[in-house]
Amino acid sequence: MSASDLNKMSPDQLRQKIRSFDWPEIFRIFSTMVTPHIQAQELFEELPYDSSSALHDLTQVSYPPKPSSLRDVRALAGLATPNREPLITRVFSDRPDQLNELYNHARDDRPVAIFMAHDDITDIGRVLPEVLVALCEYHADLAVGEATRGSDTWEQAAERMYQVLCHKFHIILAGTLRLVGALGFPVADLLANIGWVHFSFPITESTRESELPVELMRVSNRLMRMELEEMLRNHGGIVGLAGPGSVDKRQPLHQLTSWLQHIPDRYRDRYRVTRHVQPIHAGTADLIKDMYVLPVAAKVTGASPFVQTGRLQRVRHLDDLHQIMEWIADTCTRCSFEITVYHRDPQRWRSALLRWRRDGRE
Repeated sequence: MSASDLNKMSPDQLRQKIRSFDWPEIFRIFSTMVTPHIQAQELFEELPYDSSSALHDLTQVSYPPKPSSLRDVRALAGLATPNREPLITRVFSDRPDQLNELYNHARDDRPVAIFMAHDDITDIGRVLPEVLVALCEYHADLAVGEATRGSDTWEQAAERMYQVLCHKFHIILAGTLRLVGALGFPVADLLANIGWVHFSFPITESTRESELPVELMRVSNRLMRMELEEMLRNHGGIVGLAGPGSVDKRQPLHQLTSWLQHIPDRYRDRYRVTRHVQPIHAGTADLIKDMYVLPVAAKVTGASPFVQTGRLQRVRHLDDLHQIMEWIADTCTRCSFEITVYHRDPQRWRSALLRWRRDGRE
């Protein structure tokens, strides 16, 4: 099916096409794809496929918010990221200029994106709630004054803004996360506390090499984009996403072997690898074209965690996104001591991937 054929299909036609696939088989493939991520994260558990669950209805690509309270969001964020205060919260609270820009975009129904690299499947789910909390608290500062922080009136102002912003926040997740739970709940249900949840299939090396039907991924992605773009066009919003195709691959740095002998053991693993980040595809650029984008470089878990924000800038072309990804890669190198290389050229990325696989076999 060509791109032009997809563009001519209505949402109902796209859903009908999705129904034609073998869903139990699709979820079996999902299971094989999420298992390595779950095993690497104590936070996660795999959910069984349930044909009666709305979460496992592949024709439903967008799930509406289920707002609770800002207090609950803070509590969930603290459970998911115990070091959130020094690691994430301060990054946003210390930049009132950025909060003011994001707040004005949300107030004026102008879409804006929080854009990250896909270092870990948890990163965007940990960072976006902090953006929501920071914006609600910033509104409370404006409404009743920063000096009243913590008072009942201040908390009420922050809570009112939460009930508004929750319907303007959007987070894009990989479709395989329909099978992932955390803290005893499906991940999608937890994130519905902060806004809309949208499922997509990033067209990456790993999804290309999986058994997932390419046609299913393309049809599902088209349906999700149609729904999200309509929401943003009518109501604006803040979209959180990790760049599709930016899964890190690692290869040994043989030329640093002699130098590695002179650094402490606890640092050697971080210098022993180079992370090669896949190119951002044109589809991602099309989704956020003409939006203002706040780049975020982050490594929330593991050794030397960090979170850094860049400059809010407008994305007009794919080249703008390439420049954002290069900033993220440079920041990751500087903050984590792991050399990170972003590849604009798909051919260079594939060459790096082939070298990584060859070195892994040797």
